[in-house]
Amino acid sequence: SSVSWTKDGEGFFYTRYPQPPQEAGKTLATASRDPQVFYHRLGTPQAADVAVFAYPKEPTWGVGAGVSEDGRYVFATVGRGTDPENHLYVADLGDPKRPNVRAALTPLDVTMQASFSPIGVVGRTVYLLTNLDAPKYRVVAVDLARPARAEWKTVIPESQHTLENATLVGGRLVAQYLADVKALVTIHDLQGTQVATLPLPGIGSVAGLSGREDSPELFFGFTSYLVPASVYRYDVRTGTLETFFSPKVPFDASRYVTEQKFVTSKDGTKVPMFVTHRKGVPHDGQQPTMVYAYGGFNVSLTPSFSPAVAAWLEMG
Repeated sequence: SSVSWTKDGEGFFYTRYPQPPQEAGKTLATASRDPQVFYHRLGTPQAADVAVFAYPKEPTWGVGAGVSEDGRYVFATVGRGTDPENHLYVADLGDPKRPNVRAALTPLDVTMQASFSPIGVVGRTVYLLTNLDAPKYRVVAVDLARPARAEWKTVIPESQHTLENATLVGGRLVAQYLADVKALVTIHDLQGTQVATLPLPGIGSVAGLSGREDSPELFFGFTSYLVPASVYRYDVRTGTLETFFSPKVPFDASRYVTEQKFVTSKDGTKVPMFVTHRKGVPHDGQQPTMVYAYGGFNVSLTPSFSPAVAAWLEMG
């Protein structure tokens, strides 16, 4: 699994499976059961690791744990494969510089009715990304001193677009949406009021939203039919956007444009599509055109850069 360090830098939480049995006739299939979260302190043998969390009721489900950025809390999850539901627990580690890694975990939600993903913690309030009563997801705030579901507050409500990701950066909530198969990123204060829209370099896809709660810098990856995968830095306080890294590609994208159009399907559904072409080309149905589409498994085909498309455009 991934590892999640405690604030003192002395150790980390991680998930592992039991040592596989060595008896003859046993198969590896018997080893992929009963995962458990442990805490490992640097300089000590693995045999001395602290057992933190397990869910023996369902030995094939996955478990994990992560520490909040302030180092005060650890959140543990139980999940069933890739299903969008999980249990969520929390433990107060106390002093982040002297964390009590044996602190008891208490449930925030164990109904297995929805997905609950911690975004970040401010004081004693944890912000969660959830599809509870919101199939397209929303952000809720939970006071860890009063964690009953009746006390939860919606901060960013469900909208017409699917909320794919959210992160806490510089005292702002950053929400990433899939809007008609293209990226839309909005910036909100901690009460949920939208204060800005991330100025993306065009119609495209966003990945890897990341930043820190104590810094205004937001980093993200962006790609489109005309922009190769690049990394950008955005200041959530000043609204300044700059390119952090962009690969050197021998392709002049300024000669071309991408437009979004909608086609009505047989049942009336508005199906979005993208058309990338040379600027000024006549739309007379006579231009050589490469058509590509995909549909299935709840997977959206979002814009991305392709050398083959770039070469096709340069061929006219």
